[in-house]
Amino acid sequence: MLENNLATASNLIHNLLEIVPIASLSDAVVFGSAAIVLNRIELNRPIHDLDLFISGAACQSLRQQPGLVEREKYGIHFLTAGDDERIELWSSFLGVDFDGIKDHARPLQGSYGLLVASLADLRIWKKAQGRPKDIEDLHCMEA
Repeated sequence: MLENNLATASNLIHNLLEIVPIASLSDAVVFGSAAIVLNRIELNRPIHDLDLFISGAACQSLRQQPGLVEREKYGIHFLTAGDDERIELWSSFLGVDFDGIKDHARPLQGSYGLLVASLADLRIWKKAQGRPKDIEDLHCMEA
């Protein structure tokens, strides 16, 4: 399943980069399950989306980017890559802050040069989420 998830993550990043130039994503970090997979952790489930954590300034700038659409979920505004609601750009995540995440992030194989969140930061976020799938992901990350 890891190879399939890696392919999904890389394909979604590639799709994003066809809409948004990488130069516009200097304040973006691959986050969520795609970041876990890019860190070569086998999850017990397929991934279906790509979450990017972006700075507040990047969010303001990217709102003007053709091909990105502003949406709302859980009372929070975020951006998606056009009609593909599987690519989401968020300026906030529960329990973590962008600057701290970016400080620990680095590009990984399959990320097309985008920064990818560290496993330590992803663990903190998963613990803060506390949903059943996050608890299961934490077990995979600790194995």
